[in-house]
Amino acid sequence: AARAFFEQYFRPVRVSATRAPKPDAPPFFRRRVDRSGLFTGYFEPVFSASLGRTGKYSAALYQRPDDLVMVDLGAFRPNLAGERIAGYVAGGALVPYPDHRAIDEGALGSRGRVIAWLDPNDLFFLQIQGSGRLMLAGGGDLRVGYDGQNGQPYTAVGRVLVDKGAMRREDVSMQSIRAWLDAAPRDAARGLREANASYVFFKVLDDLPDPNLGPLGAGGAQLTPGRSLAVDRRFYPLGAPIWVSIPASKGEEAMTRLFVAQDAGGAIKGPIRGDIFFGSGEQAGAKAGTFQRRGEMFALIPTPVAARLALARGGE
Repeated sequence: AARAFFEQYFRPVRVSATRAPKPDAPPFFRRRVDRSGLFTGYFEPVFSASLGRTGKYSAALYQRPDDLVMVDLGAFRPNLAGERIAGYVAGGALVPYPDHRAIDEGALGSRGRVIAWLDPNDLFFLQIQGSGRLMLAGGGDLRVGYDGQNGQPYTAVGRVLVDKGAMRREDVSMQSIRAWLDAAPRDAARGLREANASYVFFKVLDDLPDPNLGPLGAGGAQLTPGRSLAVDRRFYPLGAPIWVSIPASKGEEAMTRLFVAQDAGGAIKGPIRGDIFFGSGEQAGAKAGTFQRRGEMFALIPTPVAARLALARGGE
């Protein structure tokens, strides 16, 4: 019945991305149209934590500060749909929020309300994933999820390691970055973590409707392993059905299935870019951490809208 519903009321529209030619390219050089893009994976990790600060658990997992203001620029300018900034109000003006390094150095002050304390590297990866389960020392557990971001740009630390010559591009994965951080001297590890100025705040998820599903995505719905997709909100509304086609390669099976755009992420940029939610725990992390494959995206669009798009493009 669900399949019949989509076939009757929706049309698949192939998503493509156009790259402009370089400034010094010959006049006859045509713009390049990409029909495939990068797909990665994310998951809900499980980390040990403590309600009090200790030598092992020295990094604070902060709640969202009361003065953090997150602004959807699309609400003010339609051409900025999907763009967001964050800051706090001072003297009647919105000013940038402290970056990762400043927060580590105590910039939040009394605004910093601590949920729990983690190993610094665990906290770093928890912020990248945006949600997690905390097994508390002494018993008990907490489930935490994304509740805001400081508005600073996201920097992929894997790229930083490659640029420094510390790692080859083809060797970059969640597991290899974690291994580097765990083996590095404390100051070097902190420097790499803080190379990403972005900082994520969390809330306790104690009232999820279905504990067997994932955490809440950006759209407020619980994520479903293998079916929830994080997208660039400049191009897709949350809740959009999207067909993904990833061909088989290097011993990996093909992935062709329907996803729903239910999440977003600082590293997810571009019209053909997706981050697949793989679930919770170690096995999901093993899959998500090494998942980097190219594929195509087809947005399922209501038939009348698809007809207008085709008309605007000359019947294509």
